[in-house]
Amino acid sequence: MLSKVKTFFNQHFSAETELKDNQHELRLAAATLCVEVMRADYEVDAEEAKVILSSLQKSFDLTAGEAKELFDMAETAADEASSLHPFTSLINSEYTLQQKIDVIEMLWRVVFSDGNKDKYEEHVVRQVAELLYVPHKDFVQARHRAEAEL
Repeated sequence: MLSKVKTFFNQHFSAETELKDNQHELRLAAATLCVEVMRADYEVDAEEAKVILSSLQKSFDLTAGEAKELFDMAETAADEASSLHPFTSLINSEYTLQQKIDVIEMLWRVVFSDGNKDKYEEHVVRQVAELLYVPHKDFVQARHRAEAEL
């Protein structure tokens, strides 16, 4: 899926910035991880989608329309994904530790958004944190920040 997005951008936009493509892929990876957490309990709640859209806008400085488009692309990417590895691998290669922690906090916001911390959602967040090599202390602190925020 990520290669399809890159190909689309390469074909339809000038090659003025590979950086923009890379930023888009990173945003899509983070958004797809949010969708994976949202779907982990097999109950997609409207509040979860709302929190994802809000987080995407805030984290990536997007308009509501851009966030919705990214969310839709993330749902498609999640549908086509067979594992979390392509998304976490991309984030690992480009993000700093703080940016990875920010992604984990975003995932925790999704978990807590519907008022029910489901064990399957928590499992996905833990799995992503491990794949991103986020230290346990930072993982827990991100959880507490997200829980306090919501």
